[in-house]
Amino acid sequence: IAAYGFVRRRALSGNYDILQSHHEKSDLINAFLPRVRGLRRISNRRDLGFQKSRRVRAVLRRANARFDRIVAPSKAILDALVADENADDARCLAIPNGVDVERFLPASAPRRSQLRAALGFAGNECLIGCVASFTPVKRHAMLLEAFAQVHRNSPDCRLVLVGDGPLRAENQTRA
Repeated sequence: IAAYGFVRRRALSGNYDILQSHHEKSDLINAFLPRVRGLRRISNRRDLGFQKSRRVRAVLRRANARFDRIVAPSKAILDALVADENADDARCLAIPNGVDVERFLPASAPRRSQLRAALGFAGNECLIGCVASFTPVKRHAMLLEAFAQVHRNSPDCRLVLVGDGPLRAENQTRA
């Protein structure tokens, strides 16, 4: 309630052109503020919403119509919003995360062999990597379970997990 009051006072001041929110709580504050002339509301969605409860989805179905634009880094996220939350496709915009493709060109074959050797891998192994924080939303346990099936069928595959977080030790044990 305090956050809503604070943002409401700021929005009603007329000093802003855009109010952009990220994630459900701030989206709800943004959506249910009074209309302010000239203030455009943007909701920034970052995932497919697999952690949203039915209740939150129902509230967002009502709230989505109040946004001038809903942006996400992929069309898949927007398609899920249109299907699951009745978001207006015409108000949705995908803005992909930028990657400097010149800076991150694939390494040459000799360099890849050198890097693999430095990490203790042979040149012929299939390497699968995941760089992410060890938190529940990243679902490393599911990845490890899936990789176990892959490894049974393709014993030359290796999984490399890079990151840190509260579930690191648990996932190390699971691995």
